Amino acid sequence: MASFLFDEDFSDWRSIYLKVFEVLTVLSGIMNFWLNVSGKPTTYSKFAEASRMKGKTIGSRKGMLLFYSPSGIASALIIVWKLSVGQSTGQYPSLRFWLTAGTFFVHFSKRVLEVLFVHRFSGVMELESSITISVYYLWTTCNVLLAQQLAEKMPPPSVDTTRIGLFLCVFGMAGNFYHHLILRNLRKNGSKKYVTPEGGLFSVFVAPHYVFEIIEFVGMILLCQTTFSVAQAAFAILYLVSRSYATKKLYQKKIDGFPSNRCVLVPGLI
Repeated sequence: MASFLFDEDFSDWRSIYLKVFEVLTVLSGIMNFWLNVSGKPTTYSKFAEASRMKGKTIGSRKGMLLFYSPSGIASALIIVWKLSVGQSTGQYPSLRFWLTAGTFFVHFSKRVLEVLFVHRFSGVMELESSITISVYYLWTTCNVLLAQQLAEKMPPPSVDTTRIGLFLCVFGMAGNFYHHLILRNLRKNGSKKYVTPEGGLFSVFVAPHYVFEIIEFVGMILLCQTTFSVAQAAFAILYLVSRSYATKKLYQKKIDGFPSNRCVLVPGLI
């Protein structure tokens, strides 16, 4: 039978460490999914109420920059470090490793630029939650690249999905960015009133920007072809589906006549 994922070498303690983190990642994804669909959102989301937040709060823009900046910087530093090691030893990582590291760098750089120039913010979030999420993103980014490095010691999968994975990553990021631009123009003159999103695929999906982000994470699985990338993508997909579900509930509550036929993920099913 064709092999889709890299084999793992459990004689290396780092593989065991990654396996433990994979399990914790999936369990965290399930917990986040339940919190969102049950109406108990995280304290940084648009569904959270400022009055229920505990401890020090910061502006949402600053909080989001704290989310993404460290992971983007870490991706860049790892690329520079690997280049430096390669120049001194003549041993460079595989093309797949460079593509994975580069994709993470572009992903988080895009996020930072969107926070600075695209998204409109009016709320606050807990500083403690912002730091926790920032550390998680940073840790996960480093672990994905560690898993990729360890995978290079093993025979490659018989089915190579690098190209289709890279395509889906780029396609997902582009679609996500386009729909973020549409959302930016929804509220004029600083209005906080919720309005029905129109344009792009908003006529089909409640949150097409989440759908495209899911496509990006599926692309990550195909690009990396490691079990850790599957766990990381599972966490993200569970979270994004639950966010889309919660967004639909919020719109139905806040917007009179919001179209009930707009789907969360799959038209006609979810």
